[in-house]
Amino acid sequence: MLLPCTSASSQDLSLSWEWAKQVNGNSGSNDLVVDHAGNSYVTGYFKGTADFGGNALTANTAWEGFVAKYNKEGQEQWAVNIGGQGKKIAVDAFGNTYITGSFKGQSSFGEFQLESTGSFGFFIVKVDPLGKIAWAKGASTMTYDYSSDVGVDGQGNSYVTGQFEGTVDFGGFSLTSQYIDIFLIKYDPQGNVVWARKAGGAEFERAGNLAVEANGNVYVTGNFSGTAHFGSFSFYNLIGGISLFLAKFDPDGNVIWAKAAEGSASSRAVVLDKMGNVIIAGSKGTTHMFDQYALEAGFDDIFFVKYTSAGSVQWAKAVGGASDYTVEAWDLAVDYKNNIYMVGEFGVYSTRDYSVSVRFDHLTMANYSGSSSYVTKFTSEGSAIWVKQIGGKGYASKKGVGTDGQGNCYLTGIFNYSPNFGTTQLNFTNWGIDATDTFVAKLGASADVVLLPISLSNYMLCAGASLPVAFTAYGSIAADATYSIQLSDENGSFNNPVTIGESKNSPVASIIPSGSKPGDKYKIRVVLNAPTPVIREVSSHLQINALPGIPQVTPSAVCGAGTVTLQATGASGDQSYAWYNVPDGGAPLLVSKSSSFTTPALTSTTKFFVALRSGAGCENARVAAAAVIDSGISANSGPYQEVCISAGSIMLQDFSPVGGRWFGRGVSIEGIFNPEKAGVGEHVLTYALETSPCYSTSSKKIKVNPSPVLDAGFEPSLCGSATQPVGYAPFTIQFKNLTKEGTTYLWDFGDGTFSKEAVPLHTYTAKGTYAVYLTVSSSGGCTVKEKVATAQVNEQKQISNIFTPNEDGINDYFVLDFSCLPVALKVFNRWGKMVFEEKSYQNNWRAHGLAEGVYFYNVEATDGQKWKGWVEIVR
Repeated sequence: MLLPCTSASSQDLSLSWEWAKQVNGNSGSNDLVVDHAGNSYVTGYFKGTADFGGNALTANTAWEGFVAKYNKEGQEQWAVNIGGQGKKIAVDAFGNTYITGSFKGQSSFGEFQLESTGSFGFFIVKVDPLGKIAWAKGASTMTYDYSSDVGVDGQGNSYVTGQFEGTVDFGGFSLTSQYIDIFLIKYDPQGNVVWARKAGGAEFERAGNLAVEANGNVYVTGNFSGTAHFGSFSFYNLIGGISLFLAKFDPDGNVIWAKAAEGSASSRAVVLDKMGNVIIAGSKGTTHMFDQYALEAGFDDIFFVKYTSAGSVQWAKAVGGASDYTVEAWDLAVDYKNNIYMVGEFGVYSTRDYSVSVRFDHLTMANYSGSSSYVTKFTSEGSAIWVKQIGGKGYASKKGVGTDGQGNCYLTGIFNYSPNFGTTQLNFTNWGIDATDTFVAKLGASADVVLLPISLSNYMLCAGASLPVAFTAYGSIAADATYSIQLSDENGSFNNPVTIGESKNSPVASIIPSGSKPGDKYKIRVVLNAPTPVIREVSSHLQINALPGIPQVTPSAVCGAGTVTLQATGASGDQSYAWYNVPDGGAPLLVSKSSSFTTPALTSTTKFFVALRSGAGCENARVAAAAVIDSGISANSGPYQEVCISAGSIMLQDFSPVGGRWFGRGVSIEGIFNPEKAGVGEHVLTYALETSPCYSTSSKKIKVNPSPVLDAGFEPSLCGSATQPVGYAPFTIQFKNLTKEGTTYLWDFGDGTFSKEAVPLHTYTAKGTYAVYLTVSSSGGCTVKEKVATAQVNEQKQISNIFTPNEDGINDYFVLDFSCLPVALKVFNRWGKMVFEEKSYQNNWRAHGLAEGVYFYNVEATDGQKWKGWVEIVR
């Protein structure tokens, strides 16, 4: 008797069978796929005549294969013979199906004929959306060859994997193996072989299943013994028997990576989810290691593992029952939400104790007839959502599973009595030894609400603690529905539950009431509040520990910087003081029974926080404790400074803060520094600041540099004096410079020109009075500027060639103005007779008694300079 199972949570999921169809006649199905429109395609085998609901097929040999298509309502669309038993089927985006399996001798695939050279060969056949065979290909060896799975990529290229021994020709690609090795073949959409690859070693390898990405990457899983080689990847089975492998090939047939699991196991199914992750299911016989995940040994337990596209294990789980149970997983499927569907069967063999159940995560399923089939839905993380059996009498085995875009589940398998699928009962029509019928069924998406078991990050909590409660909800849930987290009383009773958190989403932030009594029998449950309350409890007990009291603290202070010792009181018994640098969260800086805490070195006032911690690790509210650093007691005397001795008294600058006192040579308490009082040289001045309770000093160096002693002048000029140079333009002056301590010089000649020479020679070209300044700088940066002289430059006039001594007061005298020295004047008429002579001429010759006309003169200065020329007298 086959009866529906119940889960450990006692939730009635009420999954409904929408329809179920049967193939009348001795037949069996091996696989099923579903396209995007919800059409299902089934392949398998039959003998004699098989009726697919109005479309009957007749086998040409003892056993033949079939392919049949059903629409989403379960109506048979077409069925077609194939010359070998169909083992696996795939469908592309255009509705073409690809079937692989085995055949013997000469076999017909529509209009295509295949022949095996040995006992059996394998085939791949493509059937178009209308049920017509587009092409058929086969291969065989004289010894052993067998295909195990088929897949198709987004371009319509198909892939077949299996195993062979000897030499086999795959459409022009020949592979040879001395042992049983794995093959992988790629066909283009027209059935031409693109490439063929083999993998394996010196012992046994078996290809189990494959999964193909839209871009043409292929994942192949199977078993091996001894050493196996996949491209550049090799691994060895250390425990004997057979182990699991998973290999990834690129679209050109190159191995991207290969992985082996430790232990004895056989793969049965592989599928890709929408994120490119790989899920494998199969059976294991020993403890098995999938990377860091260890699955303990069980009698024919199922393993269930998820890999990333890079080959890392995300999780691994086991499904199993009592030691005399055999559990098998035959197929996997993934829906549009990445939920995983598994079909298979389990049986009781030795004790016939049918009351023993099989565990699917937190759900269990009982066996009532010795061998039963199941379909289970898991989340993408491998948590079971529901499990379903076929009701009725006799034996039923699910072989294939698929899903559509609405979360409906399609199944195929075999039966031999009268199973029922909800209100639909199928009746076996072909009584005989080992005779079976085929069923195809659709299980509707569940609208019932499912709350998966919640798990807590911690089962030992303190009163007042925050607790995020995570869970997973499935089914028809109102958009405004809320989830409540409830806490039992200290005895685990929910007669008067306390709501500790509420939210529309998981996880729900919850808080254990601070006044909770201590105890270890508390429980947590999640309640979906609408439309009908759904409750899920945590089975494990929760321990809640009491909170300690609140400590008292004494603040403390230091000056400037350093460590501060803080004191707290209030601990008793097994309680300790927990010191923090944050008011909430974070790790403690120190947990100690000592009431004092020494802070790290500080440079500013900092708050620390202390809480009492019980022996159970519970803490109450934290209390702030200030470690005070008086930032106003750090004196700063300012930077190094240089001044000139001649600078006069200066007020010191750039010290902080104000309010302190100065000490040192040449400085007043107020900070007025007198360089002359201090004297030439380097001095240390101290700035002291005192603000209770702190005292701070800071010292600075100040250097007094000597100022230059300016000593400069000029060489005497003929026309000037010792204090003033006087001359006629162009007038050249030779300056003198005997200054001490000078390193740089700048002469300002007053006429817009300058010189950096120490002893310059300067020529004035224009009449004027010019103040001459000299600026001298020393190596210490001291500068002195003084006036050296005032130069008087006269314009040298030309001697007039005409003068009119007619007593009118205008041009009555013969004037000479081209030298500041006394000159001697001699005047001659045109016959060479001297008519006037004066040895120190005073510009007083008026030509008395001389007639008009031209006269000649000779002039000689006292320094020997001579001038001569002519002058005309006009009266």
